[in-house]
Amino acid sequence: MAAKDQQQYSPAGLAVPLAIKDLRLARAEAERAAVPMPAATLVHDRHVGMAARGSNGLDWSALGLLAAVDAGLNDGW
Repeated sequence: MAAKDQQQYSPAGLAVPLAIKDLRLARAEAERAAVPMPAATLVHDRHVGMAARGSNGLDWSALGLLAAVDAGLNDGW
């Protein structure tokens, strides 16, 4: 990711690892209550993808940047 792009999402208010933890907890409670939460699952998976790309220090809102990269609108992390 270009340094300019990283600056837009750093410092993190809710860093990627914390977002993953919170989403994991929400999904576990939803499963226990038999309540589907497909959007939470999608967002969780996208955050895991961000972590895999080394973006743990970015804010959760960098999901928009990940979408731009996946769409070919940004030249990469």
